[in-house]
Amino acid sequence: MYNNAGHFLSLTTEAFKVPSRYPPSKSFVYDKDPECTNSENNADIDIHFKSNTLCASWTESHHHENVSYEIGIGTTNSTDDIISFEGVKNAVTYCFNSSTIKAHLRYFFVVRASCNGGTTLSSSDGITIEDAEKLRKSLTINVGDNCFESKHDSVTVYSNSSFTWHPNPLLVGQRYSLQFNDNDYALHSTDASITNEAGFVYLTPFSSHVEISIIPRRPNKTLSRIDTLSIHNCPRTDAVMKSDKLPVSWKFDGQAKYPSLAYMIGVGKCNDRNSSLVVPYQPVNHQMKHSLNISGIEHTGDILVAKLKMCSNSHCLTEIDSEPFTIETNEVKLYVDETKANRDANLSCVNINATWRIVPENLKILFHQYSMAVEADGHGQVIPWITMEDSASTIQVQYEN
Repeated sequence: MYNNAGHFLSLTTEAFKVPSRYPPSKSFVYDKDPECTNSENNADIDIHFKSNTLCASWTESHHHENVSYEIGIGTTNSTDDIISFEGVKNAVTYCFNSSTIKAHLRYFFVVRASCNGGTTLSSSDGITIEDAEKLRKSLTINVGDNCFESKHDSVTVYSNSSFTWHPNPLLVGQRYSLQFNDNDYALHSTDASITNEAGFVYLTPFSSHVEISIIPRRPNKTLSRIDTLSIHNCPRTDAVMKSDKLPVSWKFDGQAKYPSLAYMIGVGKCNDRNSSLVVPYQPVNHQMKHSLNISGIEHTGDILVAKLKMCSNSHCLTEIDSEPFTIETNEVKLYVDETKANRDANLSCVNINATWRIVPENLKILFHQYSMAVEADGHGQVIPWITMEDSASTIQVQYEN
C-alpha cells in the first residue's frame, strides 16, 4: 500500500490453508495380534487365536491436512459389511471386539481416509481367527515314517478265489501296514502277526519270508473290480530304532489344513515338569512334517515325547505332546541264565526248561523265538523256530526222541 510520496506499508493476513485438490494417499494397513498390540513391530500377521477380536494399525497421510479416518471390518477389501465404518481420532491402532467376528473366516480391516480433496479406501491383506482349543483337540502328532508313503510290495486280486501271497522279503520284527478293502477279504498267516488296531491292519513278520493266505469273505459273489493289496513300511511309534533322524508328522482331523500356521518342533522327556528339551525347538514353516536330528541323543531308556507348538508369526500356543516313545539301542545282549533237561519216567520224552534275560532290560519285546540244535552254533536243528507272542523269559519244551 503506497501514499503520494511513494511510501509503502506491507500487510499480512493470518495464515490459512489451501484446500487439497487430491484425496489422501493410500495407507498401509497391518493386521495385528490382539495379544501383542503393545509391540512396536508393524509386521503383518495372517492368523491369530483370540476369539471375536480384530486389531490393526495403519500409516497416516502426512502430506494432507485435516484428514479424518474411519475404520470398519469387511469380508472383502472394499466393504464394511461386518462392522460398519466408525470414526477414530488421534489413533493409528484400533481393535474391534464383537460377536459378529467369527472363527475360521477371512476378514479385512478397512480404513477410509477423507479430506477436502476426496476419500481413499485402504485395507489389510486379510486375517483369520482360529479357535486355539479346537486346533489343539483336532491335532495328532505321529513319530516315525508315514505308514502309507513307502510301499514295500503289492499284489493284485483278479478273482474271488482264495490264494496265497508270498511278498518280497520282510524285516523280522519290523511293523508293516496292510492297505486293502478289509470288508472283502480275510488274511491269515502262520509266519506273521496280523492285527487290526483302530481301523488299521498291521503285519509283524516272524521270518523274512512270509506266506499270507487271502480269503474272500464272499467267494460266491462275482468280482466287480480289480483290487490291490499292498504292504507299506510302518515302523512302530512307541519304540523308535536308533538313527540320526527322527521323522515327525502331524495332521488335523478330516482334511483340515491351516496354511497360515507355522510350527515349532522339539523332543523332551515325558512328564518332565522342568520342560527341559533333549532336542531344542526348531521352526517349521507351513509344512506338516519335519525330520529332527537326534544323532546326539544317548540311549538312556528315557521315555520321550515329540513337542509341537502351533504359531502365528507373532507368538505360539502352548505345546502339544505326541504319544510317549523310547529310542531303542542296537547294542542288545541275550544271556541264557539256566537250562535244565529231565527225562520222563518212560524214557520217551525230555522236558527242557530254559530261562534267559535281555540287556538292556527296558527294551520293548514284541515276541520271542526259540529252537533247539545239537551244536552250539545252531547247526543240527532238531525243532523249528517257535514264536511266542509275549514278553515271557522262560520256556518249557517237551521233546520226543
